Amino acid sequence: MTGLIGFDISGYGIFQAFVLGVLLFLLLKVLRKVLSLILFPTTYRAMIVRLFPAAGICAWLAFAYWAVRAIILNKSYAALAWTGILLIAFIWFSWFALRDYFAGVILKIHDNYEEGQRFKVGTVEGTIKKRRLLDIEIEQENGDSVYIPYSRISGEVHWKNAAYEGPHYHKFVLRIRKKMSVDSIIERLRLCIFSSPWAATNKEPQIKLLNQTEDSVDCEVCVYALNNDYFHVLERDVRNQMFEWKDESGL
Repeated sequence: MTGLIGFDISGYGIFQAFVLGVLLFLLLKVLRKVLSLILFPTTYRAMIVRLFPAAGICAWLAFAYWAVRAIILNKSYAALAWTGILLIAFIWFSWFALRDYFAGVILKIHDNYEEGQRFKVGTVEGTIKKRRLLDIEIEQENGDSVYIPYSRISGEVHWKNAAYEGPHYHKFVLRIRKKMSVDSIIERLRLCIFSSPWAATNKEPQIKLLNQTEDSVDCEVCVYALNNDYFHVLERDVRNQMFEWKDESGL
């Protein structure tokens, strides 16, 4: 390796660092793409999404340590440069953490975000699963979790519904004329429930067959509403949908 006069910098070390830096960048890009294509269980997928950025940062810090030692031949200068890199990295991370923290404080002062509320920001929509120190965990319809920093929420137009305090359920009995299989009737009833704007779509309705004759089917329906006040309007909506469906199908 050839040292440049005055700074003890290796030209060959610069070339090595450039090539390996490009390779590391491409490797992380490809690895992220491959991991996104593998069908992991929801728990593992959430863990990978949460840990992959940290693993990438560790890889870049390890590369920076090696690159400094390869480029700067003087050990004292190399130690000084490495200290500067760590200081810059610390300030950078602190800025993002403090930005998200104070954005979260301001949002909590001006508005209230409760677990179970429907929430949408940008293209991300789901249910608030957990409020954390620097972000909010959103559970999407497919079960995946997305972590939205408070700074992004404060900087974008977002929407949330009224607070959802838990599994509010309501039971009623519905009699349906039987002109097709019981399984088809139950599936249609399930679709009617999920299509209602007052239903909690993150809770599966419970449909129990009570009695059936040659002409009719009696079902006990347990539906989950967004709020206690929606019980009767949800039941009425489901009954109306099933009545319209019976008319269309000739039941």
